Amino acid sequence: MEFDRIVIGVDVGLSGAIAAVSGLGELVGVWDMPVETVGNGKHRCAPFLLYQILCNIRARAAFVECRIEQVGAMPSQGVTSMFNFGDSFGCVRSAVAVAGIPHAFITPQSWKKQCGLIGTDKDFSRTKAAQLFSSAPLSLKKHIGWADALLIAWSGL
Repeated sequence: MEFDRIVIGVDVGLSGAIAAVSGLGELVGVWDMPVETVGNGKHRCAPFLLYQILCNIRARAAFVECRIEQVGAMPSQGVTSMFNFGDSFGCVRSAVAVAGIPHAFITPQSWKKQCGLIGTDKDFSRTKAAQLFSSAPLSLKKHIGWADALLIAWSGL
């Protein structure tokens, strides 16, 4: 496996994920977005745990770059949901910056267009990611975040 270059894809959100792909398009790893429990049983992105994942990935390659999904508020979301989503986005931006990883933002429309997902069912991302990364563990519906993170990384190749 080529470890000269790794592209990281981040599907932002508490049910999101981080995926790493080699310069040859091979799966390096995929992780759930790390979360921590705060008051009243609520959860938020765990920045230090995310930082540790990113540093571990970076230690495996001479050049690492990151593609972060550029997200925004959706009209159907409530105020609390939008705040939590924005908090996760800020957590990811900060952890990537502190880890010293060059990064770029990619809109959902852009990476989905590159992957041929426009106009498809949300779950189709698992099918597409499984075609590109046969060794990726994507058999469960809850792995949509993993699939999206893999496809975001793949779009960066």
